[in-house]
Amino acid sequence: MVEKVVPDGKLENEGDRQLTGILTTLMYTSWGMFLFVSITAILYNDRRLIVGTLLGCAALILPMVLLKRGHLRASSLLTTLIILVTVTFFATVGQGIRDLAIVTFPILFIFAGMALDRKYFRLCVGLALVAVGWLFFGETFGWFTPVPFTGGNWFYLIEVTVILLIAALAVDLLAMNTRRNLEQARAETALRKGMEEEIRSLSLTDALTGLYNRRGFTLLAEQEMKLARRIKTSMLLFFGDVDTLKTINDTYGHSQGDLALQEVSAVFKGTFREADILARFGGDEFMVLAVDPSMESANGLTNRIQSFLEKRNQQGDWPYQLSLSLGIAHYDPEAPCTVNELIAQADSQMYQQKRAREGKQ
Repeated sequence: MVEKVVPDGKLENEGDRQLTGILTTLMYTSWGMFLFVSITAILYNDRRLIVGTLLGCAALILPMVLLKRGHLRASSLLTTLIILVTVTFFATVGQGIRDLAIVTFPILFIFAGMALDRKYFRLCVGLALVAVGWLFFGETFGWFTPVPFTGGNWFYLIEVTVILLIAALAVDLLAMNTRRNLEQARAETALRKGMEEEIRSLSLTDALTGLYNRRGFTLLAEQEMKLARRIKTSMLLFFGDVDTLKTINDTYGHSQGDLALQEVSAVFKGTFREADILARFGGDEFMVLAVDPSMESANGLTNRIQSFLEKRNQQGDWPYQLSLSLGIAHYDPEAPCTVNELIAQADSQMYQQKRAREGKQ
């Protein structure tokens, strides 16, 4: 699992601080639950359960150390796995598939859903299913012998109460996390609208195409990168260069060159969404920042651009063929870069494609 390490435990954004709070609560709650189980084990002189709880408590020290050092994602995964294994052990030496301890699995899923990436959350759910399978088949085929419950109704009441309190804590944290995310989304929406209104009040659009110009694109792209870094969202940058625009201007006049630029801008408008940032960056260069490309891959968007371009060429009444050289760069919120660095990456790819195309001619 690749993650950005926060040096000296300093948290850079609100998301990291929320995750740290969730993990700290989960660890202290687990220690409290293990302590309760260990007291029970001592009362009933269950040595295996005593050893299991001590090992579970000791194992949680490692993710706590990782958390203090800023390894948030690694700490999240390790904490979830330790609790999962420890609870499975409790059930194995206890009442097996009927043990009340496995009721904590759904509660653990709530914490894991808030703390883990989707693929690691699915991994933990899969391991929980494996644990349930182990308890069922292990008891069925005699791999272990469940111990009947002998604690009495009062002890059962205490056990159920503890589990219900932990469940209530998990749901409360989930609700709190959801409210914070909604508030953050509202704040980001207001920020984005404010930025858009500010841009409208300035001369940041290209008069010929109606797209943003270089300045407008840079301002909006910088803002989107800040948001993407905060909410851990990837983006795609497309750098398009109109091939042979100089030849079109020299051969057919600048009016035809202007028409070519307008047609290319129409291609980009037809390909991308209103939320994406489209710009004529200068001369024959176009720039698009796809702010949420999760619904379609880079290749899919490239194919749509070329398809729109071919359709415009077929429908258009001009004595030349429009073509584009494209470069694509991926913005990774875990390894953030500046707008200029992202543009440089896309520019390099675009020129590689242009040189390859010119070499075939």
